[in-house]
Amino acid sequence: MKELTKAEIEEIEKMAQSKSKLEREEAIWSKNAPVHVLEKLADDEDNDVRAAVAGHSNTPIAVLEKLANDESEDVRADVGMNVSAPIYLLEKLAGDESSLVRTFVGSNPNVSLYLLEKLSNDDCEDVRAAVGENPITPVNLLEKLSNDDCELVREGVGMNASAPVNLLEKLSNDEDWEVRLSITLNKNAPAHILEKLAKDEDANVREGVAWNKNTPAKILAILADDKNDDVRKKVTYNLNTPTEVLEKLANDDCYKVREAAS
Repeated sequence: MKELTKAEIEEIEKMAQSKSKLEREEAIWSKNAPVHVLEKLADDEDNDVRAAVAGHSNTPIAVLEKLANDESEDVRADVGMNVSAPIYLLEKLAGDESSLVRTFVGSNPNVSLYLLEKLSNDDCEDVRAAVGENPITPVNLLEKLSNDDCELVREGVGMNASAPVNLLEKLSNDEDWEVRLSITLNKNAPAHILEKLAKDEDANVREGVAWNKNTPAKILAILADDKNDDVRKKVTYNLNTPTEVLEKLANDDCYKVREAAS
């Protein structure tokens, strides 16, 4: 990482002392913000400023320990999401009274498998959904969460880029359209499932298929004739859409589709 010049450090220090909350936050947003600035702003009176420190990868562990006990759940949550947070801090925050904090821990890509298993049984559906969407969640937990009574949790599994194909196939038959839609938001959704969902009764799902970068050109050509204007519009945004299809959509009956295709 490029080291900051003396002038850049002085500018960050100046912003850190500003009366403007936004300027103090801007001092933190630099990827290589100086540690002494982070330590100073960890005591800021504003919750958002302290939360920004809590989420910064350069924040020292001693400061994260302090912020893990902050009165603001937003600050504690950002510690829980910090990829540099040590496991013992994540273990502490996984038992936090705030479901927001536990949700952020469940989303952390460096959380332990033990904590993922614990949080997969959390009473709060947001927490279980975060575990379902976490790319490091093991298959056995994804299988369990794909049967969760809450559609939000099943959506998390559907969007998980590491979810096995058999689970995505199962969820493509889910009774809830938002769960089926979640699969179309998955960057690793296989073409054969997208082809199936292109025939879904819900226009939102078909729109998601039209948007997905894995959707084959032949399916996009079919969706270009969809009765829903928004589906046809999404086809124009997909890089896999053939030129001849875009040319056809440039003459669509709907103005917003023609405009998008032009």
